[in-house]
Amino acid sequence: MTRITATQRALLSPVVASLIRHQSHAWSELKREVADSDYASVFEGELTFMQPAEKALQLLNADDKAALVLEWNRVTKDGVVRTDEAVIGLHAPLVMAEVVKRAKASVRRE
Repeated sequence: MTRITATQRALLSPVVASLIRHQSHAWSELKREVADSDYASVFEGELTFMQPAEKALQLLNADDKAALVLEWNRVTKDGVVRTDEAVIGLHAPLVMAEVVKRAKASVRRE
């Protein structure tokens, strides 16, 4: 699954905001990279956020984790059985995509 649903976006939004706030240097570097090459498909700076994103996802409360798992299972029909923790981990790329989306929006506003 590569597209983020409205439910996932709502549940992951605080994670994204926290990452941006706590990784301010990496955020500035990512925005610089985006400004220099808005058409790139992958930005080197976004990789800086991967490990903190994975950690932040593990710190979500049980209700938010359960909601993410339910939503993942609702929209993903690949037939693969995953543990709840594995499903939570699969949200890290979605968090990364949202960080990049916000960086692009921020650059456009500046």
